[in-house]
Amino acid sequence: MALKDSPSLDHIDPLWEEGRDYQLVCGLDCQRNWRELAVGDNSRKSNRFLPWRYCADEMGQKPVEAGDWVQFLVGFDVENDIPGEWVLMEFEGAEWFEATKQYCAERQGGLNQVKTREWHQKGGAVSGRNHVVRGTGFCNEESRAKALQTQKENLIGIYSPEVKSIGGQASYEQQKGLHAPGVVTFETRQAGGRVGGKRTASQKWKCLVTGHITNAGALTAYQRHRGIDTSLRQRIG
Repeated sequence: MALKDSPSLDHIDPLWEEGRDYQLVCGLDCQRNWRELAVGDNSRKSNRFLPWRYCADEMGQKPVEAGDWVQFLVGFDVENDIPGEWVLMEFEGAEWFEATKQYCAERQGGLNQVKTREWHQKGGAVSGRNHVVRGTGFCNEESRAKALQTQKENLIGIYSPEVKSIGGQASYEQQKGLHAPGVVTFETRQAGGRVGGKRTASQKWKCLVTGHITNAGALTAYQRHRGIDTSLRQRIG
């Protein structure tokens, strides 16, 4: 059996998760409701669920492993008072996955509310916190390195030429990243140099030895040509 916080540990009847505004059932976090699944299969199953029943004198059994024949309740609609019917089908078979679509918590969450930016931020925060606590997803060093290597080898994600091009254009248009105000680039240095040069050229300095007045650069050349200490100057404008 996988460890309690392992990404391969599946709850047959899904647990309630903070941030999820809809769920058909809340399973128990105990060994009777645990089983080990490959991470990919666990992700595919997600929190899908159908009500099931088990009677000793009827066909079917309890859903424990994929392929178990179980009596599931399908076609019900609580809001419209449609009772549905009990159907014998394979647990996690093609028919089961099709029947669970409309009762999946993610789908119901989308139907029950408009997905605002705040909704996405809340869901992202909960998911991110779970990854940090469990060391899964992008918080798992091995998974992160593998994902980045795959992106690099296939020129996808952050390594996609199109993404780089689009991202660069968007940064320029929105004045973000390297193009954000205050960020030093060749263009900003060039523009700053022009402004600084203009300001310096407009300043007036006076030689304290001869009284000659000009800008800073010209006065330096004037004083050196005559052997005058270049510190003997005073700004006058």
